[in-house]
Amino acid sequence: GFVKTKVLNEKWDGKTYWVKVEMTADPEDVKKSIQNTLDRSDLIHQLMLEKRKADNALREIEKLKKDIEKLGKNKGEAQKAYNISVKTLFNHEKWLKEYSLISKGWRAHDSGNYNDALNIANKLLLDSNNEFFKCSANLLIGASYSGKGYFDKSLDKYTASLKLCPKEYEGFIYSLLGQTFIKIKNYDKGIEYLRRSLRMAYDEKKEIISSSNDDGEISEALIDISISDRHLDIVSALLTKIRDTPGAGTHSDDLVKFPEEAFSELKAVLRIKPRSMRSLRILHKFGGGPESNREIINWCDKLLRIWPNNDEIYYIRGTNYHRLKDYKKALDDLTKALSIDLNNPMYYVQRALSYMLVGVKNEALNDLNKAISVDPTFGDAYLWRGVINGNYDDMKVAARLGSSKAKKVLKMEGVSW
Repeated sequence: GFVKTKVLNEKWDGKTYWVKVEMTADPEDVKKSIQNTLDRSDLIHQLMLEKRKADNALREIEKLKKDIEKLGKNKGEAQKAYNISVKTLFNHEKWLKEYSLISKGWRAHDSGNYNDALNIANKLLLDSNNEFFKCSANLLIGASYSGKGYFDKSLDKYTASLKLCPKEYEGFIYSLLGQTFIKIKNYDKGIEYLRRSLRMAYDEKKEIISSSNDDGEISEALIDISISDRHLDIVSALLTKIRDTPGAGTHSDDLVKFPEEAFSELKAVLRIKPRSMRSLRILHKFGGGPESNREIINWCDKLLRIWPNNDEIYYIRGTNYHRLKDYKKALDDLTKALSIDLNNPMYYVQRALSYMLVGVKNEALNDLNKAISVDPTFGDAYLWRGVINGNYDDMKVAARLGSSKAKKVLKMEGVSW
């Protein structure tokens, strides 16, 4: 684990009894653990509660120093109280070790190392007696099965978890069920579960506001993260459903007409998290039409006042200027994005498209070659190089690398790849 508890010294001289306890942590391990659990508000909340238990145990041990004199020869009472407090500390250490392990499992999952995540989760199921970690391990198994494409197994695990896990986990499990149904294109079922999860998150927030716990403000902040993420899951599901429904109003392969329902969800997020980058990414990924482009640009303007050196925001704003055919501003922003990050092939390809449309062919080719140099597997770079040069060979490479645009062009031309 990243936190260790150690009793350094304890002493009884017949009159005074004291204990010295050291709790240590590796700063890098703590930093990694916190960074990778920011989106897991359930884990953070449990860590807060466990920290409180440990603090109470340390205070109790300190109190023994003052109370021991009053106990006189009755050392047994003091020893009993001491044993209970030390046991609490050691249970705290065990909890933190398991917390560290489940965090490591979720990091493995988030990195696509699903087999490692499954091994960690199964180990926890065998070794832990803690209901919280057994539930978390089951959910990690379900998420890892989903990552590996075993969606039936994933759904079975989540459904079983609804019966096994404490009631406060229901909202999170419904969210996972919804996301999995979206992956298998059962959009209506997925959105139904996501909305149920969202309603439960709002109910939880009401309970937090009405309670008088010491950690109420922190708990409210954490549940706001869950609420905004669940709103955005619904937005993404609605737009993916539209994109995958033939004749449902798509502008192109990538952009869709934003329905009012999705906009209302985004507005709800902005009321909670006005700096939400995920909202910006979703609107940029799916949003089509000049009105949407202008809204994205305005949003980027506000965010750049907060994060003036964020290359992704410059890229998104530049791309939307490109969509509005304001190529000069597009080039300015894309060049700024590349001045911050020279190793993103997507930035080079987007700038190349703007160069193409202002007739600067050599600069466009130069950017496409740089994109391929940075990432030889980036299919769209080959596609547009093939378009500029009228070269089917590059387009075939792009298609083999998975570029849907390249496949569509070659199919229209009757060229196999």
